[in-house]
Amino acid sequence: MPEFDPCDPLLYHITHLDNLPAIVRQGGLWAKGHLPEGLQQTDLADPNIQDRRHALPVPGANGRCLHDYVPFYFCPKSPMLYRRRDHQRRIVYLVTRPSLCVAQGLDWVFTDSHAVTMLARFTRNRSDLERLDWDAIHSDSWGGEENQEIRRCKQAEWLVYRFVPLGVIAGLAAMTPEATDHASNCLQVEGVQVACKTMRSWYF
Repeated sequence: MPEFDPCDPLLYHITHLDNLPAIVRQGGLWAKGHLPEGLQQTDLADPNIQDRRHALPVPGANGRCLHDYVPFYFCPKSPMLYRRRDHQRRIVYLVTRPSLCVAQGLDWVFTDSHAVTMLARFTRNRSDLERLDWDAIHSDSWGGEENQEIRRCKQAEWLVYRFVPLGVIAGLAAMTPEATDHASNCLQVEGVQVACKTMRSWYF
């Protein structure tokens, strides 16, 4: 793994392996609020949280809501993945970095904690990346009522408006060699070259 850089950290988006062929054919990741008509996806999201994301406006974004953005976390092994741990053998990571999003001219914003909480601060200043609570983001001790603040900060989000092209994706990771091979084959069928690795440590 590359050395951690708080100014340009890895960003992690998880999706079900069944969604990967459509993602590759579409040329990237669509935000939930912009999915092409008829495109069916296996959804990993918590329906209750998704209702809130659909209604919650992003500050300074001309009426856009969280569902207008593709979300990435700043760490693997997120609480969201934990809630889906029974299915994690079929879950893959698509990984990028802020610098790649900026180089592609994508419209982005990030938060210092879980975006649906009232305490979340939204910013478009990349220098604020260094101010994230990296101890919380990298912590493995986030369960329980006593760790609510750690859990909130661990789920800070990098949000990309509308669509993330595959050209921004630096790599893909899966839990098992079998899932990695499956993902690699999905990419090869469409002539897409993205590095695929088995990263067992990114899973529960």
